[in-house]
Amino acid sequence: MRTDVLRYRGRLLPALFVCLAGCATIPDEVRDLPQADVAVELADTPFYPQERYQCGPAALATVLAASDAAVDLERLVDKVYIPGRKGSLKVEMLAATRTEGRMPYVLDPSLAAILAELEAGRP
Repeated sequence: MRTDVLRYRGRLLPALFVCLAGCATIPDEVRDLPQADVAVELADTPFYPQERYQCGPAALATVLAASDAAVDLERLVDKVYIPGRKGSLKVEMLAATRTEGRMPYVLDPSLAAILAELEAGRP
């Protein structure tokens, strides 16, 4: 019995993944976006590689540097990264932005709002 289960598992799992992929749908938010004729690339935006779970400090460093602020990634890690949470919280990100001399603002949590920022040249 055990050998039969193992023999069929190798065939059933790929079939299961194919069936589950068929359940995926495109969210209305994405479906309703206007079709863009050009791609947006912010080539002058600096890149800060992240350590594991430290996307918050790396993202913050990116937007601060894009606004011509002097950036020290290690200092930002100390300000916003919480090892016990394996990440950063919004309140720390907002506070760190202010301490770096910039005024933070929160975007509407939609793909359209993100695309509008990118089209305006803001990372």
